[in-house]
Amino acid sequence: MLETFRHPGTGSVKLVESGWSWSLFFGATFLGLPLFFRGLTRWGVIMFTVWAVGIALPFIDHSTTDLAVLQWIMSAVVFGLCVYLGFKGNELSAEHYMACGYERADTRDLEDRVSSRLWDDGAA
Repeated sequence: MLETFRHPGTGSVKLVESGWSWSLFFGATFLGLPLFFRGLTRWGVIMFTVWAVGIALPFIDHSTTDLAVLQWIMSAVVFGLCVYLGFKGNELSAEHYMACGYERADTRDLEDRVSSRLWDDGAA
């Protein structure tokens, strides 16, 4: 289900899906860019840092056995973070927008709103 958030001062609109976030599950490993685009800068910095450490490992540690173990651990950490962001990413985005002053917008079209008001008034 798609939720619409509208900022009362600027009128800008943000759309957030509920449930699993495929864009964060797959895209968060690419420098954390989708997280920065959604305003989740802390998570973006975390994913960028994990990515940078994973890239820097071969240059820091030259022993091949320890390097392989460290790369497996880093891969597991990245996968775990991606799964977490897949589950909670849309919820985190919605909370961020609400904290920035956005409000949930009524996305029903005009006819549905008018008819629901008429039915509510007629039933009373």
